[in-house]
Amino acid sequence: METADKEESTNSLNPPNTFQKRTLWKAITGISMAVIAVLLVSAVIILGKILSVLQPVLVPLAIAAILSYLLAPIVNWTRKRFLRNVKNSRTWAILIVFSVTSIVALLVALAIIIPASHELSRLFDKKAEIIENAQKQLTEFNIGIASLEDKFGTHNKDSSSSDDP
Repeated sequence: METADKEESTNSLNPPNTFQKRTLWKAITGISMAVIAVLLVSAVIILGKILSVLQPVLVPLAIAAILSYLLAPIVNWTRKRFLRNVKNSRTWAILIVFSVTSIVALLVALAIIIPASHELSRLFDKKAEIIENAQKQLTEFNIGIASLEDKFGTHNKDSSSSDDP
């Protein structure tokens, strides 16, 4: 009977002491933090891949949302000022504001593109002259550097051979 009690006492586990409890909780916390970090990194990577696939759709959608936000006060003003008693006044106000904004954007773009295209064609016409002038200036610069080297002398890269006694 005594041997059974001894055997039973060796098989039963003692509860962990405070050091063991703290160590165990720190290990579980560290593993949990590592798992959370891995999940966050993988979520960011997956979200990046999804956004790269959806970019052709999301960019125009974002531009449309920004324009809608910026033009909403003008639409409201147009509706209250000019379209008070008109059915579907909001729709008509949106169409009017969109049309006017499109025409203004087109005129601004043409005011920039037409002069820029003329300047670009002049640049291509004078390409040979520009290259010749650049080569002439580079030659003059090299001659100036050479005259400075002659005037002040050049420093040998192999200065150790001249320092020998």
